[in-house]
Amino acid sequence: MRSKKNVQMLCRSSRRLIDQALYLCQRLQQDGTGGLPEVERHLTSAAEKLTRTLLAGMPGDSKRGVADMAQHLVSIGSDLSLPRAAAAAPSQHALTMRFHRGSTPTPDVIAFVCSLRKTGQLRIETDTECFTIELGDGEVLHAHSSGAPAGARLGEIMVELGMLRADELEPLLLAGATTRLGTRLLVQGLATREQLATALALQIRRLFQRLFTAAPREIQFFEGPPLFAEPAMRFNATMLLLEGARHDDETR
Repeated sequence: MRSKKNVQMLCRSSRRLIDQALYLCQRLQQDGTGGLPEVERHLTSAAEKLTRTLLAGMPGDSKRGVADMAQHLVSIGSDLSLPRAAAAAPSQHALTMRFHRGSTPTPDVIAFVCSLRKTGQLRIETDTECFTIELGDGEVLHAHSSGAPAGARLGEIMVELGMLRADELEPLLLAGATTRLGTRLLVQGLATREQLATALALQIRRLFQRLFTAAPREIQFFEGPPLFAEPAMRFNATMLLLEGARHDDETR
């Protein structure tokens, strides 16, 4: 049983590592291939952290296999690259605003961009998590992050709310897919649109609670059309920020 849990933990952590790689590759599509060393640095650091975390709680016989897996992830990171044609291709989104570490508090940046009624993606990069907030006319349409802590991902929230069983979620996570989890749940009849909307709303509220105290390395805004927005889902950014402030006060 312990071995199975360790494998599940490795799969979840590896998926977060892959999410981070995809996020960085998206950035390279905007910035060009000059950021490849950044991809390697992030992947290497994440794989090393994954190794330390797993080895700390595993019996001796299991350590070698996990260490080999983590080293393989590092090697993948070293070889990761983007074709120049893809990096140079025109994008639907254009970088129009950038805020550097310490220049402006994260809630103030979000409030400012939303007050301009912008449409596009606000990307907030911290030392532990990369947030993407999708805006439409200044309202929050969608939000997600790579490197989210345990319990903050959509499937975990649906299990917490009793909408999904853990044994139903596990095969979906282990199998991997090119489509989003919510879409797969709907197609397989494991969730209704109403359940999915409820879970997504809670996920976004919790994300804003983490964002309220986040110390970003960089915040960027890319103007362009929505990519991940769910039908009939719109959130007032001010209300989400106020809820984040209240949560911060209550947890201090």
